[in-house]
Amino acid sequence: MKHFSMSSSNATTTNKGDIMSYTIEGGLIVGPESGQCAGYIFNFAGHGAYDPTGKIKVGDLELTEEQVKAHNKILADAELKAIVERGKGTFYFSYDLKVDPPYSPINPRWQGRSTRRYSNYRVSNFDGTFKVSCFANRVFTPGFNCSERWHVHFTGPDGKKWYGIHQGETHQLLRARRLKKQE
Repeated sequence: MKHFSMSSSNATTTNKGDIMSYTIEGGLIVGPESGQCAGYIFNFAGHGAYDPTGKIKVGDLELTEEQVKAHNKILADAELKAIVERGKGTFYFSYDLKVDPPYSPINPRWQGRSTRRYSNYRVSNFDGTFKVSCFANRVFTPGFNCSERWHVHFTGPDGKKWYGIHQGETHQLLRARRLKKQE
């Protein structure tokens, strides 16, 4: 089975079992092709470090937890800087959900069904270096493809007002942009 690795100039394929050899440049883990940076890296104890293209090593050595954290922090800082410069980007939206039990003799509710309560709304980037509380409003989109949709207002990484939309229940992605009017 093959998977693809995208670089700025072209796409290359590698066998899925291959281990990519990387180098470390200023804390950032860079791939064998010039200018190719590894994505966010997950370090699984006893199994090694993986980025979206597969297992990675520096030469013949496994990555340490400190190297992975340093790489992810540099990548997150660069991502936040680009988001602030462009005025739009992708964040992660999360909340706490409490589901009350359905109607029973122990819990008599007149509605006869369970109730959902949402609280502690927050927006963050991938590695959590940017976290902020937010205001969120849940609505349902009408029509054939009816789904849950959240309208989210928060203070962005630049200290200005931002607005984003999170749609669907299978992920946490929030597409957001800086508001033009900063009242």
